[in-house]
Amino acid sequence: MKLQQEMQTERAEVGRQRDQLEADRREWDERERKHTLLASALEASSLLLACVLPLVVILFLLWPRPEPIGSQAVCEALLDEAFSPPEATRAKIEDPNRSPRSEQAAPGIS
Repeated sequence: MKLQQEMQTERAEVGRQRDQLEADRREWDERERKHTLLASALEASSLLLACVLPLVVILFLLWPRPEPIGSQAVCEALLDEAFSPPEATRAKIEDPNRSPRSEQAAPGIS
């Protein structure tokens, strides 16, 4: 009778250990599945970033930037001064609203 009770106790212990082993196996399977999903998501997002980053850099370099207004006005004034006759430059300095062509067309009219 005692031997039978010991055998039953050992079977119960083996069953409990088997259940614990099965629970551990399920836990490890779940962890492996989660880590696999996380790893694949990180891999996909880093690959996407690596593909898009050069395009962003190219767009940044090719995007037209407006020139500062001051530099354009200075360049135009210098070009006008360099390629206009001396009388027109003097007239422009004295009266910037009056154009040199209007002076040439009607010199007697003020």
